[in-house]
Amino acid sequence: MYGLIGMVAMALGVAAAEDSVYRFASLVIVAFGLILLFDGHVLVLVLLLGSLTVDLGRLSPSLEFFVQVQKATVLGYFLAAALRGRFRLNMATAPLVALGLLLGSTLFYATPLEGVTGAQRAQSLITLSAGWLVISVARYSESERLRLLAVLAWLAPVSVMLGVVLWPVEGAPFASDAGGGLRLQGASYAAYLGAYATYGIGAYICARADGLQRGAGRTSLMIVNAAILLMTLARGPLIACGILAAPSVRLVWRAGRWRPSLWLISRYSLIFGGILGLFVYLPVVLNRTQGESTADSSSGRTEAWNYFISVADVNRLFGRGIGAGPIAGQYGPPLIKTNFTGQHNEYVRFFLESGWIGSIIFWFALLVAAIMLVSTVPRRYRPHVAALFVAFLVFSLTDNTISSLELFLTFSVLVSCYPTGGAAETRSHVSGSAAVPRPWDFSTTTDVGPRGYLGTRGAQTPS
Repeated sequence: MYGLIGMVAMALGVAAAEDSVYRFASLVIVAFGLILLFDGHVLVLVLLLGSLTVDLGRLSPSLEFFVQVQKATVLGYFLAAALRGRFRLNMATAPLVALGLLLGSTLFYATPLEGVTGAQRAQSLITLSAGWLVISVARYSESERLRLLAVLAWLAPVSVMLGVVLWPVEGAPFASDAGGGLRLQGASYAAYLGAYATYGIGAYICARADGLQRGAGRTSLMIVNAAILLMTLARGPLIACGILAAPSVRLVWRAGRWRPSLWLISRYSLIFGGILGLFVYLPVVLNRTQGESTADSSSGRTEAWNYFISVADVNRLFGRGIGAGPIAGQYGPPLIKTNFTGQHNEYVRFFLESGWIGSIIFWFALLVAAIMLVSTVPRRYRPHVAALFVAFLVFSLTDNTISSLELFLTFSVLVSCYPTGGAAETRSHVSGSAAVPRPWDFSTTTDVGPRGYLGTRGAQTPS
């Protein structure tokens, strides 16, 4: 039945592609039909995540068509998932409801920005909704979940390898000049590559919380991601990674107390790494900051944010409407017109597009979703999921974590890979009540000491 619907949808999509006005809609229909025909919902996510490691528009303007294919595939994926009954509406998808309210305010109360078309609004809405839709349809089997974690862990290394292959292509440099030195960027931007590496480390943390030492749980792969992150000199991803890794570092530190033979390895490795970062790596990052060609140390962000806020001043309550974010930079000074098609600050973007009222609604809905998701995962995962959301909110201060489909999908897939419900509660990696945790094994977060992770005595099995 689904296959027949898929074939009909594909035929309609191909027919509609003759008219450029309906080309995007036809791409959505074709993607919808293919996904129904082959029922490859996890495969689609794998292909999307892999394709997004390459910034196609930077390689050649002629490849911009494939950016439309990516967005159409995202929408087709969710339509197919909804038809198959995968869609779940709960408090974790509150941001979707908030975006619906923002769309209503765009149509009735916002002051439209010149040049924003209906198609632009639709594409912006798809991008802003994509991550929450991933979470709402995430019903992965154990093998699918492990596969997605492995894909996330390999995104940054694959982007670097593709960057090496594409190095000879004009306009596709393997590294970029940061004023104070070179920044590794692979086949994407340096900041995006840093974000891929950060989420790859997040995939490692998730896998190790399950006690897995293969796939995404390989320590060697985590070290590769950490090295890539350091070589990007990306400040936002570095801070986000520090927040994301904080609960795991705490566990490793405390595990050393109860494993005397590993006390030196765990504690002194962390101390040595901290000293090395403070006295060797931090000066390199500061040198990059001081070597910026712009007047301020924020790579021009401060000037851009002031400009976008001034654009929103026309209607501070309801903003300029969904879709204004990618367009507003076109009317700015040369620096902004050239470098800021996005706001590099999600709080500024939502203020620009939806004003004070819409911003409060959306960010409150996001906090509700975060609390809901943290509360539904088993206890041993909660510190890691909470840290992931805090890292995301902090990272959103300096980059396009929601506006960029690349960053938003990687974040939401990582969130959706954390298991929920009673099935995960029953999974145990501890044999016996006197089990002792291993370094870098986060599956026993409640038995790292006599008081347990949450400070309760006698907790010897993960919950």
